[in-house]
Amino acid sequence: MRRTENGVYRLTTAPCIIGARYRYVICVNGKWVTCNDPYAKASEPNDGRSVVVDLSKYKTERIHIPEYWRYNQAVIYETSIRDYTEEGTFKAFEKDSDYIADLGVTHVQLMPVYDFGSVDELHPDLYYNWGYDPIQLQCLEGSYSSDVYNPVRGLEDFRDLIYNLHFKGLRVNMDVVFNHVYRLEESVFEHTVPYYFFRYDENYRPTNGSGCGNDFATEMPMARKYIIDTLMYYVDQFDIDGFRFDLMGLMDIETMNEICATLKEAKQDIMLYGEGWNMPTALDESLRAHYGNRKQLPQIAFFNDMFREIIKGDTFDAYRPGYCTGNITMIEQAMEAVKGLMLDTPVQTINYVECHDDMTSFDKLNYCCQSEGKDNIIKRQKLMLGTVILSQGIPFIHSGQEYCRSKQGLRNTYNSGDSINKLNKEDREKYSDVIEYTKQLIEIRKKYKLSKSLEGILEDVSTENMNGILLYKLNHCANENQITIIINPEESGISYHFVGYRKYIFNGEGVVEDKVDIPPLSITILGSNIDD
Repeated sequence: MRRTENGVYRLTTAPCIIGARYRYVICVNGKWVTCNDPYAKASEPNDGRSVVVDLSKYKTERIHIPEYWRYNQAVIYETSIRDYTEEGTFKAFEKDSDYIADLGVTHVQLMPVYDFGSVDELHPDLYYNWGYDPIQLQCLEGSYSSDVYNPVRGLEDFRDLIYNLHFKGLRVNMDVVFNHVYRLEESVFEHTVPYYFFRYDENYRPTNGSGCGNDFATEMPMARKYIIDTLMYYVDQFDIDGFRFDLMGLMDIETMNEICATLKEAKQDIMLYGEGWNMPTALDESLRAHYGNRKQLPQIAFFNDMFREIIKGDTFDAYRPGYCTGNITMIEQAMEAVKGLMLDTPVQTINYVECHDDMTSFDKLNYCCQSEGKDNIIKRQKLMLGTVILSQGIPFIHSGQEYCRSKQGLRNTYNSGDSINKLNKEDREKYSDVIEYTKQLIEIRKKYKLSKSLEGILEDVSTENMNGILLYKLNHCANENQITIIINPEESGISYHFVGYRKYIFNGEGVVEDKVDIPPLSITILGSNIDD
């Protein structure tokens, strides 16, 4: 290869080398090292040699999906390729994606699909891992391919999957990890330019805010360029609709804003969000993309842990309940949570009570509400789902949450195996009423245009404490409807008195004129001036 302008090494060859296997041999500080191409789009199994491919053959055909104009009009559904189907492949996911489309969600968030460590691609049944241990960020994970021995089959399968999901009206967000790599010492970044791509403390030891042994130096110009190039590749090649950033608080603000500007120029309705924890690392706190600096990241959303703790209860103490799990003393906090302003604006708050991390909400309920019995626990599962879906902000649902997913009470199941993590399709039948409940509330959210802008919330949204029961009103919804939502986490019902005409929208039938009975452990939705 020849060194050309800006220090870039280039080699141009004839098309006949498509399919060729290769590695780079580089002289670094007087020593020769061999490594893969960090920009490779395919490789042999298990981080084998890079492979030359003709990308034009694997480009996802673009399909027009009706545009949404605010983040908080999205409803996100998180899942894993491996967990979702028995086979755990892109092809199998494509065949079974009708279920997700039928739920009514707008976005599917795929847990990592790039090449990651910890799983033997030739023998995937031997090891399980979610994939938050990146190796080749521009190559797809071989164990998800229908033919791991064919380096381009994964590209074909992923191309077809994204097309299929788009055809069904589903947008696709990718879960990406740029805050650390699998193993620093084996990383292509460390092989090519040692000490440049990672952060070090005053004693020249790698910082470890990620908890994975290293922190990627996103603030370095070439690290930033690589991140943006990688994201643009997935947008250009596969028409990806958004990205969820793992441990985004370890990334720097300038990089995140540059990502935002670049990707929105390519795709105006791209969705960007991530984990906003302020993690310790060798980057000044004022420069990190965490919650506290969200005003400097106006077009990027954050997972709202405060919402989760208020509605579900303590994540780290399984026995401590939240508002919907029985602690009605948290009513005032719950009133603020549903208004979507805890992170200043509704387009910056991802409302959730469950994601791939930590104990599932159903498992949590079986600890903190075990004395109530199974029927009440299922009602509380619905209550939490409903509160997530109906609150102002961006609803986020973890796959299986809508049919009471259990991981046998385990918390961080990143390597716990298929027996714990694989979704149980039989539960779809067992808890079909919870699924139907979820579908109905998503449809109501869309039909009545419940998601409001910041100005709309300040003008049209109000809450009231009715002795621990949450009254949540929205004016100027679709067709000038006033919507009244009553969230009752109590084990007893009440009668709600009002003035004027009301019609049941959810959890009841017909018209009521002055009083409605609110069942225990329920959500009731009433509307006035209804134009069916």
